[in-house]
Amino acid sequence: MKFVRLLAVGIIFTSSISGCTTATAPIKTVQSPTLESGSSSPIATAPLSKTLSGTFVSQAVPTSGKAIITQTPDSLTLELEDFSTSAGDELHVTVSTGALTKNTAGDNVVNEPPMYMLGKLKSISGNQSYDLTYTMQSFPEAQSISIYNNNTREAFGSANLLEK
Repeated sequence: MKFVRLLAVGIIFTSSISGCTTATAPIKTVQSPTLESGSSSPIATAPLSKTLSGTFVSQAVPTSGKAIITQTPDSLTLELEDFSTSAGDELHVTVSTGALTKNTAGDNVVNEPPMYMLGKLKSISGNQSYDLTYTMQSFPEAQSISIYNNNTREAFGSANLLEK
């Protein structure tokens, strides 16, 4: 009886070890960062700063001005310059992964509707700044900024963003 129990334990042990050594997925190698000569830190692969900008195009109401997103290693900001739109309830600044284009009817629309609310619009006119640093880890690949009326569910105006 002891022999059978010892044999069973040995088979289970051997099976578990052989199962652990079998690779089921290919192993990927990771290159270590390249160092500049004379430098003690890795070369940065991401740009130190990035600027996206665009000019507002009217949609539901006359909207004008410029949107500028500036990203540095430590901050992310949105600036609205010479901005103007009409008054409305529940106006928000949104960012979208889609670009502003014309539909078959000739209307200006953002084709990919995933919108991310950045915050309430501070003012319907003038220069204004939004600190978006809190969104740096999850900020989408922005292609457009819109002024969106949450009550009427319409965009007052949008700006396509291009890298400078």
